Amino acid sequence: MTYLIDYELDEFQPWPNMAVYVYGEAQISYKWEGPDRDTGYRGGPYDIELQSLSIHGHLAGNPSYNICHPDPLFAAVEAAIQNNDHVIQACIDDHAEE
Repeated sequence: MTYLIDYELDEFQPWPNMAVYVYGEAQISYKWEGPDRDTGYRGGPYDIELQSLSIHGHLAGNPSYNICHPDPLFAAVEAAIQNNDHVIQACIDDHAEE
């Protein structure tokens, strides 16, 4: 089963060690793997993917902009969310509400 969450991006850094920050919203999908008692694996989210990306305009009142694949920013944000501890925790929190 695939789950969807809306995730707010606030000073999200898509490129490590670069002063590039994204503000906006991302819709993220993930799948959930249950625990494995034989190995002690606790389970958790996997196949975390970016479904949509909307970034805020620079000035107040400016519209948000939808960024689509294959835009380099979309690809960079998608790569960054897959291993981001805050995104992973948001997926865990979302699944706990189910």
